This record gives sequence, C-alpha cells and structure tokens, in this order.
Amino acid sequence: MSRFHTLEEGVGIAFDSIRTNKIRSGLTILGVSIGVGVIVVIAALVSGIRSSVMDGFESAGPDNFGVMRFDFSGVRISIESGRPPWWNRPTVEP
Repeated sequence: MSRFHTLEEGVGIAFDSIRTNKIRSGLTILGVSIGVGVIVVIAALVSGIRSSVMDGFESAGPDNFGVMRFDFSGVRISIESGRPPWWNRPTVEP
C-alpha cells in the first residue's frame, strides 16, 4: 500500500465517523471553537492591559513620584484601638 492510499483510507474513515455521529461532532467543533475563542480573547486582554500599564509608567517618567496620606500596604480586618495611627496624619497638599 502506498502512503497516499493509507491517507485516503484514514480520511474516509474520519468522514464516515463524522457523518455517523453528527451531534457529537458538532458539539466537539463547538467546544474547540469556544476554547480557541476564549484563549484569543484572554491573550488580547492581557496584551491590552500590559500596554496600558507600560504607557502609564512611560508617561510618568523617571522624575515623578507619588505621596499618599494613607498606608495602603496592608489590609486590616479590625482595629482594636479605634482609628489607625496614620489616620491623624496631615493632609497632603500640592
């Protein structure tokens, strides 16, 4: 048998299987299409977010820095003594 004949026979068996199990074949094609679409959308979102963040950093430049009144480095669920110590810090003015 030649390779072409083997390939032709394999393709024929595949198409017979698709014709016999139409619902299963349709659901498989639908699942693969949805999966590929989701991967493309996620890749586009990640690329867009990355470029947006990079543009933000580039527009800020190396000479800019930020000053904040409150400490956002940690999250506390409850405070035993009322307000946290940084609450009474003076307001930052430009």
